[in-house]
Amino acid sequence: MNISANGVLFRLKEQLPVDAPVEFLLEISAGELCGDNTAAVHCLGRVVRSYEEHSNCFAAAVIDEYRFQ
Repeated sequence: MNISANGVLFRLKEQLPVDAPVEFLLEISAGELCGDNTAAVHCLGRVVRSYEEHSNCFAAAVIDEYRFQ
């Protein structure tokens, strides 16, 4: 997974169609942010691009909603 402020790129076993909903939990290790606690971010989004390259499937998605847990 590759994540940025605008979205996320997933490497997958099979392609996802454009506009498919995605839901994932991003865990941030202690020390990566301010403080000593781990953090979890629940994200909802949708696939905006899907492609195959060198026998790997990729899906780029935008994050429409997120909340810290």
